[in-house]
Amino acid sequence: MYSRIVKRAGKQKAIIALAHAMIRIMYVMLRDKVPYTELGTEYLNTPEQTANYLIKKLQKLGYQVELTPTT
Repeated sequence: MYSRIVKRAGKQKAIIALAHAMIRIMYVMLRDKVPYTELGTEYLNTPEQTANYLIKKLQKLGYQVELTPTT
């Protein structure tokens, strides 16, 4: 997460953003009384989520998108 934010916002903002994310995680753990579980790097990077992200991005740019499955 840190390296992704540093690229676009700089080191100081990345540190604060990472600290904020950690605080949110700790809050939910304490509130729900559950242990921390790492979801893994592939948790949000499924092909369907990537496709949906790219479709929305193209639609915002003014393109009409229609997907057809490959054979």
